[in-house]
Amino acid sequence: MSNEEESEIPVRVISENGTDNSEKESNEKAVSLEILKNSLEEEKQKSQDLENKLKHAMADFQNLSKKTQSEIESGVNNKISQLML
Repeated sequence: MSNEEESEIPVRVISENGTDNSEKESNEKAVSLEILKNSLEEEKQKSQDLENKLKHAMADFQNLSKKTQSEIESGVNNKISQLML
């Protein structure tokens, strides 16, 4: 049988201190996964905060726009009434 035809067999490697490397890798992956989950939650919270700020800014702009339009209409009506007198 040549090397090309041989299939790989998973091998558990035990380090010098007697621990199983697959357990160590599993623990490292679990820690990495937990870090990623925490990071994701932080980013979701930041995203929600920014979305809320955007909504408030849009509402403020709409209110300002309505107020400005109202003031313009009031000014125009005032000038029209002054011209009629």
